[in-house]
Amino acid sequence: MGGLVLSRKPEEGFYIIAPTGEKIFIKVLEQEDRTRDGTLRYYIQAPQDFQILREELYTESNGLDSKSKKTKHGGFTK
Repeated sequence: MGGLVLSRKPEEGFYIIAPTGEKIFIKVLEQEDRTRDGTLRYYIQAPQDFQILREELYTESNGLDSKSKKTKHGGFTK
């Protein structure tokens, strides 16, 4: 699996396009120094049949340890 690191300014975004042509659009809403707790805020637009989950919810529901990317049973994820 590949990865990509992007830099975006507030109100700039990017698309994730599936092989099927379905698109997910993600836009930065606020810069880090403008939020109260130093977090970034995003707007995500995706088809209704896509699930959008925070990392901790995804890893928890799939039996993964979000910090080490190991399963709770000791195996590694792909």
